[in-house]
Amino acid sequence: MISNLDHEGVEIKTHIELTSLFLSESVRIKQIIYNLVSNGVKYSNSNRAKPFVSISVSGDENEVLIEVKDNGLGIEKQFHDQVFKEFTRFIPKVAEGSGVGMAIVKRHVDALGGTIDFSSSDEGTHFWVKLPKSQS
Repeated sequence: MISNLDHEGVEIKTHIELTSLFLSESVRIKQIIYNLVSNGVKYSNSNRAKPFVSISVSGDENEVLIEVKDNGLGIEKQFHDQVFKEFTRFIPKVAEGSGVGMAIVKRHVDALGGTIDFSSSDEGTHFWVKLPKSQS
């Protein structure tokens, strides 16, 4: 999934620490992770000595936490309330795209009964997705 992502110059770090089995809709999980990571790569900060995107998956008996962090350009505070809206792009000069990636992520998270939130600054962006282990 991530291996076909062009991430030249951006280190992709992964850390998975699950203490019990997590069963979910793999297509949705893959799309969530792919879109979050690809945005981190697309909006990496070339002025950083070591641009990175890290993916962390952890959980307990009730929920799974997926975190994607980067040290990229960040999302300006004035746009935070628009991140999950369709056809929204904040830095079109930096990378191409349709502006639907984050809206798709939100739909998948909602469909799985989870939540998504983020924090962002000029130091980078941190998304966290919480998904229940038992989905109805």
